[in-house]
Amino acid sequence: MEPWKRLSNKQKTKRTVVVGVLAVAACAIWYDDILQWRRGTGLFFIAASFIGFPLQALFYGFKWYKERAGQK
Repeated sequence: MEPWKRLSNKQKTKRTVVVGVLAVAACAIWYDDILQWRRGTGLFFIAASFIGFPLQALFYGFKWYKERAGQK
């Protein structure tokens, strides 16, 4: 099994937040260039940055919260 599949929900949440912030920053800086990408891939990247990463962070964050609440 690959090491990235064995991460805890806490680590997955942190990884998703960091990658999401970097993607949103890239969209803000290079917005015009990203829109020039071929066949709508730029729009997909922008949508993933502003919708996908926050939803994924919330998903893993709530799983992490449930794990912590179950341990107490």
